[in-house]
Parts: sequence; structure tokens; C-alpha cells
Amino acid sequence: MDEELEDEELQREDILDCAESENTLQESDMVADLSTTTAQDPETPHKDNAASTSEPLVDITKKSSRSTKKKRVLVHWTTAQKNLVIKHFKRHIRSKKAPKRRECDALKALHPELLQNKDWKKIKVFMQNYYKVTLGLD
Repeated sequence: MDEELEDEELQREDILDCAESENTLQESDMVADLSTTTAQDPETPHKDNAASTSEPLVDITKKSSRSTKKKRVLVHWTTAQKNLVIKHFKRHIRSKKAPKRRECDALKALHPELLQNKDWKKIKVFMQNYYKVTLGLD
């Protein structure tokens, strides 16, 4: 029993010695990194000495992502467009179903000059909004 305890103590000491030697290696690596950092050209900031320079870490002169986004242009529906779409999709309004893409494209193919500024998604959303407002659904 005493021998087992001694063996465990020896193993613990070996583990501790090994851990201490690894820490010493890591510390020496850190010292080596610092020496290479100070040897660098002072004009090029490094991540360790960037805080000591007077240059900002983030370029605040850049424009925000909001200003670079493409703005959405609203194109109002004419009464002729509304009447045509409502008349064509009467069944969809009654059944409370949105038209499918191919159905919207078919309507556009029938009346290309009238619906030239509307894509199929705008027609579909118009119909969804129309039957929700008309039938009082929310």
C-alpha cells in the first residue's frame, strides 16, 4: 500500500515537472515574440504594440454599410394594374390562397405592357395583402 502511494506521488511529481517545463517553454516563446516585435520597423504596427501607436485601430472614415446598400424604389400600382390583377385572381381571393409564380408569370405574359414594372413577387404580395385587407385577415 505504501509502495502504491509512493508510485502515485512519483507520477504526480513527473506530471508537475512536465507541466512546469511546458510553461517555461511557453514563456520563452513569448519572450522571443516580444523581442521580434521590438525589432520590427516602428512604422508598421504589430498586434502587441498597436495600442502604443497613435493610429486608430479601426478606420472610422469608411462609410457605413447602410449607405452602400441599394435603396428600394417604390413603384405605385396604377388603378388599371390593380383592377386587372384583382379580376384575374378572383378565385385566389375567395380561397384565400396566394398565386404561384407560374400563374403570376402567365398574367404578365398576357399583359406585358401593363405589368412591365412588376415582377411576379410584387404581384403575389399585392394579392396576399389585398385579400388580407378585404377579408379582414391578420
